[in-house]
Amino acid sequence: YARAYLSNGIVPTVEITGGTYNIKTWKSVNNGVISVSGGTFESIVPEKYIADGSGIIKDSNGKYSVEKIDETKVAYVGGTYYSTLQEAVNNANENETVKLLQDTQENITIPSDKNIVLDLNGKVIDGGTDTKDENGKVVENNKATILNNGTVTIKDSSAEQTGTIKRSDENIGGYYVIDNQGTMTIESGKVYNNTANSNGSSLIRNGGNSSKTANKLIIAGGTIEQDNFIAIKNDDYGVLEITGGTIVSEKESAVQNWAKADITGGTVNGLILTSTWSNNLEESVTTIGDKAVVNGRISVTKYRSTVTKVPSTVITGGTLNITEWKTLYDSVISVSGGTFESIVPEKYIADGSGIIKDSNGKY
Repeated sequence: YARAYLSNGIVPTVEITGGTYNIKTWKSVNNGVISVSGGTFESIVPEKYIADGSGIIKDSNGKYSVEKIDETKVAYVGGTYYSTLQEAVNNANENETVKLLQDTQENITIPSDKNIVLDLNGKVIDGGTDTKDENGKVVENNKATILNNGTVTIKDSSAEQTGTIKRSDENIGGYYVIDNQGTMTIESGKVYNNTANSNGSSLIRNGGNSSKTANKLIIAGGTIEQDNFIAIKNDDYGVLEITGGTIVSEKESAVQNWAKADITGGTVNGLILTSTWSNNLEESVTTIGDKAVVNGRISVTKYRSTVTKVPSTVITGGTLNITEWKTLYDSVISVSGGTFESIVPEKYIADGSGIIKDSNGKY
């Protein structure tokens, strides 16, 4: 039983710097201080009592050691420091925050039974890149930096907002940086890569599994950028919601939608492509409205003329600077609202709607 009470204006302090303990109850009231910088404990020490510069390490016997933080520790969760991000994720409890402490090169998997927050904390997770063997042959590293099978919220709590998830592919095919096969929300941070234009991999894939599970990706903030190839591929059975953040692809699709995408906020710089490739899937629909900002092209097309399912993009609002409108194989664009830098082709105006040019030259 460890306790500290303030008495007669004097602040009592209990300092634990070593020893072996089986503490059942921890208690401090009236500003009394308990400070633990060392020792071995049968159960976890409450985080508020851990001294600055110290942390908790859980050993193979299930005991907890408090010691000075080793600068090699990569991540922290629930009062415990871990040598790899994967270890921290594996040991995280429901709704706990895993905080990255150092840059790390790892390919991590978030299991299906996890519901966690991943705080980048201004650090970098790098999933590596393809390499060459002694004969000069490319050895593919087909591992996403993050494969999510569970539920995760990604954020960056750092003041500098330098937290980044990436792979180091540089003008080569590479692989996904994020492969979401569960539920993911990106609140802040940066997701980045630089794969090749002709044979690259999407920066983020949402869905595309064979189990027909509806995977959900919510972009609420942050920056998603891959200039030479697809930034976000919303694959089969994927549900994509963009409410904030910035999504950028200079030369390819900023958003490529093969299922259901709803863009109500944030800024999309690049092509928004909506397509349906199979009659065994639902018709792909992209909706754009509310506070969305779009700068780029709109393209809606069936993958081939023999597909009977009709993809569509429906625009009900937002601020848009569209440099090209395109439909193929009887695909549909329907515009019933929004403010545009240039005039919307009449064939895409929804029945019952019309174009008005305002005093600022916008439509």
